[in-house]
Parts: sequence; C-alpha cells; structure tokens
Amino acid sequence: MKWSTAGRTIAAIAALTLALTATAANAQPQTKGRTDPGVTALRTCDGGVQRQSLVTTQNTPTTIEESSVATALPGAQRTFTTSEEEQVRVTFAAEAILIGAAFDTEPAADSIGVEIRIDGLVLPGTGDLAFASGTFGSNATLVCARIPAGEHTVQVFWQVFDTSSNDVLQGRFDDWALDIQINN
Repeated sequence: MKWSTAGRTIAAIAALTLALTATAANAQPQTKGRTDPGVTALRTCDGGVQRQSLVTTQNTPTTIEESSVATALPGAQRTFTTSEEEQVRVTFAAEAILIGAAFDTEPAADSIGVEIRIDGLVLPGTGDLAFASGTFGSNATLVCARIPAGEHTVQVFWQVFDTSSNDVLQGRFDDWALDIQINN
C-alpha cells in the first residue's frame, strides 16, 4: 500500500498524539495546578545509538511577568526530522531567578514553571514543573518520549506562577541551554 505524504503526516501526528497520551497516564497527579509531591511516578527512557545532537544556547537575559498562560521562550525552539520511530531526550537548563517573591513560605508558593513541548504537545513530566522558586541559581529538567518518523519541533514554554497573589513577580532566565538528543 502506497501512502501519500499527507497520509504519512496524518499517521505520524496520530501516532505521536497516542504515544504522548499513553505516556501521560504515568504522569504525576495534579493538585491545585501543581504536581502532588506525595506521589512518585517513575519513567524510563532507554535509547540506543545516538542519531542527532541538537544544542541551542543563549546568554542574554530574558524576563517575563506573571501570566495565566505559558509563553514561548524566545529562541528555545528546534525543528528536526526523523526517518523512523526514535527516542527524543530533551534537557533544558538555565540560570533563573524569581524577582519580587516573598520567600517566607515553606514550601515556596510562587515559582517559574517550565513546559517542554514537542509538536505543540506538553511532554509528560513538565506540564507544571516548578523550575525555579527562589533566588538566582542554576536549574535543569530532563524529559523523554518516543516519537514517530517525520518532522518535529521541540519548544520551551515558561510561566510565572503567583499562587499567593500578594506579590508583583517577574521571572528571569539567563545563560540557558536547550539540549536535544535523538536515539533509536
């Protein structure tokens, strides 16, 4: 059976959606928009031979205000093509600071959240990740998933959460790196 390019694209998107939906079943339960720290969700991603290594870095500070939706981090996006099903492993690291937060609560009520999306879908494990919640420091997260053959885009989104609603907050990333490893 010969498939058209459009048919292969639709099949690839459907397979990716199903794979990410099935993987989301292993994600941690949500409580008030945050991951429940009392529940452990173990995930494994075991890949084989490395096929591609894509790295983007930025050393210019970027600042955002509080928001009810995640915003794309400028420049933190890569597009690549796979010829067969592959494993993608994405690491995002940044120097981060939450400006204007009151650090007198334990655990911290305010934070900078990070989402790593592939083809517009949030990868499990980062949907509400409290990436940074304090003073200036280095932070990192790593996620992985299997993806079908085709063209894919990985993009980092971020958001400032003000759950205590008593501060005017800003989030700042400096010296960040997006590292994408593709394995069979």
